[in-house]
Amino acid sequence: MKPLRERVSAPDALRLPADVAGVTWRRIAQSDVPLLLELSQACDAVDNPWATTTEEECELWFEDPKLRLERDSAIALDAEGRAVAYGFVSQGDERGAEIRIGLDGAVHPEWRRQGIGGALLDWQDERGRRMLSAEDSEAPGWLTLGADEHEAGTIALAQSRGYRIARWWLELERDLAGVAAEPELAPGLRVEGYAGNEEATRIARNDSFRDHWGSQPVSEREWQEADELESARPDLSFVATEGDGGSRRVLGFVIVSVYREDWELRGYSFGYIDLLGVVADARGRGIAKALLGRALRALREDGLERAVLDVDSESPTGAVGLYEGVGFGTVRRSMTLGREF
Repeated sequence: MKPLRERVSAPDALRLPADVAGVTWRRIAQSDVPLLLELSQACDAVDNPWATTTEEECELWFEDPKLRLERDSAIALDAEGRAVAYGFVSQGDERGAEIRIGLDGAVHPEWRRQGIGGALLDWQDERGRRMLSAEDSEAPGWLTLGADEHEAGTIALAQSRGYRIARWWLELERDLAGVAAEPELAPGLRVEGYAGNEEATRIARNDSFRDHWGSQPVSEREWQEADELESARPDLSFVATEGDGGSRRVLGFVIVSVYREDWELRGYSFGYIDLLGVVADARGRGIAKALLGRALRALREDGLERAVLDVDSESPTGAVGLYEGVGFGTVRRSMTLGREF
């Protein structure tokens, strides 16, 4: 296969999205966090009413060392200086078997269907192609964006620009009443509390998800950043290990967060299972089920009512069956839309 720089074409010029509907575009600055937060929460109320964006999450956008605001960001303002749309084009710290560029953005509900979203996506697509065209890699290249199943406008717009539904994701829940005791592990294996920001666990995470669709390796910076979030709950997270001292190895992990700001929106308290994984050479030993059971018990003992997680509908490890087998059920679906080069 030819390198991406020969497969992907894009204009050289660095431009902003087209001015439409009376808005004016400029680059995003870190001082725009209040504008971005207000806009994101207005969009959440319509698109994602069971969760809300926090100031901490907005600030995280600016922690990405590869994000260049002067070329990879855009914000649209109305005549009064209010934010009506924003967009980022970004790539993770590490690279896997594919080169992936993520397109993140939103348009205020009161400003939709006026061409703003189209102008934004056209700019993001152009900028993303420009980033791919700078790559010497012969790996597949992707431009991707996410949408919930009910976001018909976003889906139609993306498909009109050549994006296709590449993957479905399921949001699952289960009530924590009546959680059964977790199964015991084989001799030599044990479940330990997660210490937080442990390098051995990051390495296990990257090994575990290497064969998962769309997964990219997590860098040390990204791992530490996630552990430092206010929502992080290492006390509700666990690892499965084998060996002692210098021979100790993390074979599996379950990482949990708690988003208290979303409890009122959902009408119940819950813990969110961010990650559950087992390294490839340790699968089939009951580790995932034992870790999941231990986390569910910890959530229940912490007084929470439900457990929530998201999973690839076509997970190569059969994760959907594992979750359904312990009482989880699907409550929502979302998708990744993408263009492959």
